[in-house]
Amino acid sequence: MIGRQWIVLLCALGVAACNKSKPQPDPTPSAKASAEIAAPRPSASEAPPVASVPKAKPTDEVPSAPDPKRYAWLGDDASSYPKAVTTLGKRFPPPPSYERLAVKPGSFGEWLRGLPLAAPGTPVVSYKGEELVPGDNQYLGAVVALDVGTNDLQTSSDMVLRLNAEWKFATDQEIEYKSATGLELPFSRWLAGDRLKAAGAAVGWIRNAKAVEKNHQSLRAFLDQVYTWANSTSLIAHTESVAPDDVQPGDFLIHSKKPSHVVMLLDIAKNPKGKLVALLGRSLNPAQSFHVLRLGLSETWYNIDPHSESLLTPGTVPFPWSNLRRMR
Repeated sequence: MIGRQWIVLLCALGVAACNKSKPQPDPTPSAKASAEIAAPRPSASEAPPVASVPKAKPTDEVPSAPDPKRYAWLGDDASSYPKAVTTLGKRFPPPPSYERLAVKPGSFGEWLRGLPLAAPGTPVVSYKGEELVPGDNQYLGAVVALDVGTNDLQTSSDMVLRLNAEWKFATDQEIEYKSATGLELPFSRWLAGDRLKAAGAAVGWIRNAKAVEKNHQSLRAFLDQVYTWANSTSLIAHTESVAPDDVQPGDFLIHSKKPSHVVMLLDIAKNPKGKLVALLGRSLNPAQSFHVLRLGLSETWYNIDPHSESLLTPGTVPFPWSNLRRMR
């Protein structure tokens, strides 16, 4: 009897020892979670506890392939643009510990995250096809796979109208802008056969064409006329000022005086401390490829602070944050 008690006691001690020496679960994230974090993780000895590291948005929450249904120029045989190979959101996930700002499904900000991009190394070209910025320039993050046009029309501030019009076209919204003189420029009048004609220093509508089908080629023809008669002043009149705490993807900064450059906040991400970073896009003069800026050879996301005085970008004077605008 005593011998049996000793045997039971020894077995219990053996089980406790085995449990004590049993390896604990690996605290590192799963392979799936690791794939969702864009940048390489630090070594195990350097990594903070998993619970303290905010998860980045999964890359499958942004479009991974260009979609001709949402970016209609991709299906327009008359458009000339570099081949689209990926999307903005896929190529540029947020930095570690940052998460993209929440945007409404179908919104302009959500649409921008799916912008089709050309292959790395694609240069910025003018409307004449001349190379303006080499593909390996340290400040060039990517070229958007979007046509420039064949005339010097789609310049810096006009790109705001182009992107806004493409989003509205994709989401079946009314498209309407203003000329520099305040004339309403609705796409519906163009489709009905009305055309713009100079009247001295002003411009007016006349009915001198047949009604045309609503398609992307019609939209491009209409936009070229808008570019001709609109300017940065009429663009500002079609927008609203944005408070620093309300900044969203799709907002833009503009120089109100000539040269009227514009830089757009294509995407924005935030970390647990409230710091913001953004992907910036622009198109300067002459009319040229719309492109994503890069902070330097190692980083594309810009640190931004809408409460500060200005934002500095390569090749332009600083953009005052007081000039932060949003299309109505």
